[in-house]
Amino acid sequence: MVLCAAPNCDIRYGQGVSMFAFPEDPKLCQIWVRKLKTIDYWPSKHSKLCERHFTPDSFVIEPDRARSMGFSRLQLKKDATPSIFDYTPINAKGHKRKTTEDDTRSAKQGRSSRVLEKRRALEMQDLNESIQIILPPPTQFQDNLETRSTDTCINTESMVDVPKFEMSTQTSYGLVKRRHVSIQTEIRPCMISTGTQMDTIYSQDLPVDLDESLESLTSTNSAVSEWTPSDIDGNNNYLDHHDVPPSYCSRKFIVFEECLDQLLQFCTICGKKCDTRKNVVGTLLLVSRVCVCGEAFTWESQPFTGSMPTGNLVLSSAILISGCSISQTLTMFQHANITCFSERTYHNIQQHYLVPAVERVWKAHQDALFDVIRRQNEAVVVGGDARCCSPGHTAKYGSYSLMDLELGQILDVQLVQSNEVKSSYWMELEGLIRCLKKVEEEGVVISDLVTDRHSQIKAYMKKERTDINHWFDVWHVAKGVFKKLETSGKKKKCKQVADWARSVSNHLYWCAASSDGDGEMVSEKWLSILNHITNVHEGHGERFPKCLHGELEDRDWIKKGSLAFQEMEKVVRGRLLVQDIKKLSPAEQTSALEAYHNVVCHFAPKALHFFYGPMKARLYIAALHFNENSSREQAVNKRGEPIYSVSYPKGRKGTGIPKEVKVKQTYNYAVVLMEEVIRVRLEFGSYRESRKSREAAVRNCPAPIADSYEHVPKTELVERHICRFNKKC
Repeated sequence: MVLCAAPNCDIRYGQGVSMFAFPEDPKLCQIWVRKLKTIDYWPSKHSKLCERHFTPDSFVIEPDRARSMGFSRLQLKKDATPSIFDYTPINAKGHKRKTTEDDTRSAKQGRSSRVLEKRRALEMQDLNESIQIILPPPTQFQDNLETRSTDTCINTESMVDVPKFEMSTQTSYGLVKRRHVSIQTEIRPCMISTGTQMDTIYSQDLPVDLDESLESLTSTNSAVSEWTPSDIDGNNNYLDHHDVPPSYCSRKFIVFEECLDQLLQFCTICGKKCDTRKNVVGTLLLVSRVCVCGEAFTWESQPFTGSMPTGNLVLSSAILISGCSISQTLTMFQHANITCFSERTYHNIQQHYLVPAVERVWKAHQDALFDVIRRQNEAVVVGGDARCCSPGHTAKYGSYSLMDLELGQILDVQLVQSNEVKSSYWMELEGLIRCLKKVEEEGVVISDLVTDRHSQIKAYMKKERTDINHWFDVWHVAKGVFKKLETSGKKKKCKQVADWARSVSNHLYWCAASSDGDGEMVSEKWLSILNHITNVHEGHGERFPKCLHGELEDRDWIKKGSLAFQEMEKVVRGRLLVQDIKKLSPAEQTSALEAYHNVVCHFAPKALHFFYGPMKARLYIAALHFNENSSREQAVNKRGEPIYSVSYPKGRKGTGIPKEVKVKQTYNYAVVLMEEVIRVRLEFGSYRESRKSREAAVRNCPAPIADSYEHVPKTELVERHICRFNKKC
C-alpha cells in the first residue's frame, strides 16, 4: 500500500485522499524534502505525499469544489509545494503499541521475542518505506497503429471464550491459534462506479534549466500529479509520453437494441426514419445511416485504443484480473444475448497485451517490496510451499511461493512445468531453488526457512544450504498426527484414541512454541504425552520432569498397556515423527501461505487448464491481491465492537469456531493493471509488434509437453480408435 511520507501522517492510498509523487525536477524535489524536516532523507521513486499537506490554493481546483463537481482525484498546480506538517516528535505524541498477554508471554521466548520486536519496529518505521504497487516506466507510444477493422465477428481468532475439547493437556488455545488462516478466502469484488462527467487535465513535462535559482522554480512547468510513473527508461533516458486515456474507467451500460434504434434511426435534420446499417466488431457496434435529405451519420458505441475497440481490451483485462474463465464468461453473454468477441480474440489479447502488463506490474511491485526489506538491513524469516495444478503425481504445473513470514507478503512465485524436471514430484524442489536464487539475487539475506516435511527439500537444505536454518511447519505435522489418531480411533476398542486426538494435536503446538527451538526439549515434552494420557504427570525426563499444568478433574484416562494405548504409542513414537519433531518451528508458521493458496485457487482453479504464460500471470495477480489484503483489520459494528462469524468445519464435527470478520477487500492493484494494459497496447500497437518485442521471453518458456511425444496424424488416430465392447466408432 502507498503511504504518505510526511512525519506523523498515517494516510494511505485507498482512504479517499489523493496521493502525489515527489517532483522529478531535482530543485523542486529538494524544496519538498526540506519541508519534511527529516534528517538524511531522500525520497525514492515510490514515495508519496497526501493532499492534506497542501493548502487549498495549491490545487488546480480547490478540493471541496472539485469533489462537489464529481472529481475523484485532485491535481496540483505546477508550482505547488507542501506547507502543512505536524513536526511533533513521536515520543511526545505518545504513540505506543499495546502489548497483549500473548505478546508478553511470547517476548520471553528467545527467538519469538526477536520476531515481535521486529514487527513492532516495522509498524513504527517511517511510513514512506511501506509496500506499494507502482507502475513501471511507460515507453514511447507508437504512431503506426493498425487500420480499424469493420469486419463483422460472430457473437459467439482472537476470542477469549472458545469451545472446549473433550480432553485437554497443558496446551492453551492462545498457543495453537493461527492468525493467518482466514486472511482471505472469499473473492467478492466490489464494483466502483466512476463518473463520466470528469474533465481530464493533461500536462506535459517541459525541460527545466538546472542553473535556475530556487525562487524561479515557482514558475516551472514540471507537473506533479497522482500516480505519475517514472519518465526514465532502462538506459536513464527521459521518455516523452502522455497520460493513459481515461475512457477505460468510464461507466458502461447494457443497452437493448430496440432502445438504441429509438435514438439512431431518425434523422436529426428532417426527423424522418432512415435506413441504418449495423456492424458488430467484438463489443463494438458501428451504426451508419443515410437519410433521403442527404444527411449521413456514423456512430461508434465506444472509443478506440489505437485501432482496437477499447471495450475489447477492457473486458479482456477484467476477465483475467478478476480470475474468471473466458469460456464461462462467453457462455454467460451468450445466454443473455450480449454481443462479445470470440474466445480466439481473447487469447490473442491476453497473449500480446495482458500477460506483458501483468509481468511489468508484478516486477515493479516485487522491486518495491525488496527495496523495503533491504532498508531494514536484517535477515528475513521466510516460508515456502508448493501448489500443484492437479492432484497426484501427474500434475503439469507446480507453483512454489516464498513468503516473508514477518511481513506477511509474497516475495516470489515460481512456476515449474513438469517437463523441466525429472517428474512432477521434483517440481517442488526446483521451485524452492529458483525462489531462493531470486531472493538472494536481490540482496536479501535469509536466516530461516519454514516448510513442510518434503523429503527432497529436507535433504537439499541439510546438504546444500547449511547457511539457512530449516524448520518444519507445526500445522502440517499436527494435521498428520491428528489424521492418524482419528484413523486408529475407528479400530475396535480404540475409541479413546479418537477422543484424545484433538488434545494430542494441540499438545504438539505447545511443545514447539514453548521450547524456543530446543529440539531435545521438544522431543521430551512430546513423549510426555504418553504418561499424561495415563494420568501420570511426573518422571517424564531429565529436562522436562513433570507436567506444568495444575490439578485436573477426572476424565477418561487411557489404561497403560491397553490396545488403545498401544495404538497411541505407535503414532506418538513414529520413527520419522520423533526425528522431525526436533525441527518444529518455534514461532513462524506457514498458515498464511495456505490462505494464499486459497486465493490462487480462485484465480487459477485446478479444474481448468491454462497455458504457461496466462498461468504465470494469474499467479502474479493472486500474489498482488494477497499482498494488498493480507493485513486487513477486523471489522467493527456501529458500537465499535469487533465482529465475529461462526463456522462449523467438517473436521470439528459440529463444534462451532469463531472467526474474525475482516474489513472489505480492496482492489487498487486492478486499477494499476488496467492502466498498464492500455499502455502496453499503445506501446506495441499491433500483435505483430508485440510478438517481436517478446521473442526473448517466449523462448525462455518451456516447450509444451505434447512436443515431447511423436505426433500421429488425426486420420490415422481415428481409424485406429476402437470404442468399448470392441466396436469401431
